[in-house]
Amino acid sequence: MHTFKQFSLIVTEQPTDRPIGSPAEAAEFMQKYIGQNAFESFLVVPLDGRARPTGFYVVSQGTLTQSIVHPREVFQIAIREGAASILLIHNHPSGIGRPSTEDDEVTTRLAEAGRMLGIKVLDHLIVCEGEVFSYATDAFQFLDV
Repeated sequence: MHTFKQFSLIVTEQPTDRPIGSPAEAAEFMQKYIGQNAFESFLVVPLDGRARPTGFYVVSQGTLTQSIVHPREVFQIAIREGAASILLIHNHPSGIGRPSTEDDEVTTRLAEAGRMLGIKVLDHLIVCEGEVFSYATDAFQFLDV
């Protein structure tokens, strides 16, 4: 069931004892929620100190080609959840899994904000049908600020 709560659409609030150990595990889980959406959705997954998700939150729902994301909303959720780190995930309805220049800029801005707050951005995944791009694996320089 989807409900609104402080600027975010909750996909699920149920924590899990199973840590997310790799970009592939995160992408596999999130594929069913946003992989085939007709519009861009941007999610934040707060993780506890043992890398277990404490929830999955939609921060922004955009258009066919873009979603507006601001550090304020992303880290409001992370702070409220007491996150040690976060994962960022969004989809590309076009089916093209490569990041845009805007994706790179948002990733860098959020990684910088996380560094200032002491909440590490572990990865930013771009999920689309049959394809996943991981900044941690494929473009780590945008996370390493």
